[in-house]
Amino acid sequence: MQGHLRQRGKAGTYYAVFDDGRDETGKRRQRWVNLQTTSKREADKTLAKLLTQKAEGTLPPPGRITVAEVLTSYIDSRVTAGRAPRTVGPYRDLATQRIIPAIGSRKAADLRPADLERFYAEQLSAPRLDKQQKDHLSPATVAKMHAIIRAAFRHAVKQGTLTRNPAEVVTPPSAEHPEQQILTPEQVRTLLDVAHDHRLYRLLCLALSTGMREGELMGLRWGDVDLERALLTVRVQRQYIPTEGIRERRTKGYRTDRPIELTEAEVGMLRTQRARVAEERLLAADQWQDHGLVFPSSVGTPLNARNVLRWFKRTLDAAGLPAIRFHDLRHTAATLLLQADGRIIVTQQRLGHQDSATTTRFYGHALPGDQRAAATRAQAAIFGAPDSASDAPVPQTSRVIR
Repeated sequence: MQGHLRQRGKAGTYYAVFDDGRDETGKRRQRWVNLQTTSKREADKTLAKLLTQKAEGTLPPPGRITVAEVLTSYIDSRVTAGRAPRTVGPYRDLATQRIIPAIGSRKAADLRPADLERFYAEQLSAPRLDKQQKDHLSPATVAKMHAIIRAAFRHAVKQGTLTRNPAEVVTPPSAEHPEQQILTPEQVRTLLDVAHDHRLYRLLCLALSTGMREGELMGLRWGDVDLERALLTVRVQRQYIPTEGIRERRTKGYRTDRPIELTEAEVGMLRTQRARVAEERLLAADQWQDHGLVFPSSVGTPLNARNVLRWFKRTLDAAGLPAIRFHDLRHTAATLLLQADGRIIVTQQRLGHQDSATTTRFYGHALPGDQRAAATRAQAAIFGAPDSASDAPVPQTSRVIR
């Protein structure tokens, strides 16, 4: 299969040119493909790939698919692959509300990195569609758009629909991650004192002691709790999806099930909760709908996440505490556990992180003094242990090591 490269100008973009059959009159048809690169080496590689696809019959049709079709196809593939609705939903919202109206009608094969850079710059000054305090989109939101576009075009390239991904060479705006808000032990005690008489008190206690997510607590069933062995297993989480209501799915993480060893206090707390649920079942009588949940509503049905969050915010306000997210209770649990125990692996297992690197990245700050203690031990091994801080040995060397 013959083909060659053409360059527009001395330092312009390379095009692949090759035969593409004949038209209805029998005239030979030539196809030009914009390779969107000025590198001869990169262009040669792409040309070879195109000619292989042409020979195998997998070459995508010339310039017919739009950006909107690329995005829609990718998002639908995520649903088919079993991604959580709570994950796919924001993808679809950003695509339909932001990306498609702006560049969705463009031919995907013609989209250039410069087009994406211009689009991102415009979005940074675009007004928000919700009623948040900020009057324009944040860099984090625009960075999410870039992630969606890059993943969608990458999917299209793998499927053979497109030959290049223009988003791969574009640097998105830097996304600032929200700062974790950690409650101190004194603040935790204040919060629990205020919440003590509420029926969700023990849900709050378990969130702070185990680091379980809100959805995991709401999906916890008695069949997953073994009080005799002091063990519970996190298997599912319940999530509220605005367009679909409450959905249940397997828990997030690299393992489908996450065992959590319970302390005596947690076992006692769950025994009390079981007795409380039994009392509510008697009171509800025929209205009770048994779902086997550890933390059900007053009639046995799954809790409404929005109602739980409303109560949580009211409780924080009553306790005079800052307005943190419910998920910050997980951060608080991890931080307090690390400060008390100091072993990353224990916190990793309890939270269900895939590896200790994830735990260290999020909670390494919770180990104050470790660096100084390690350095002191290292210096003692090199210079000998000093009698006091004032007579610490100074290494004798002829040059300064920087």
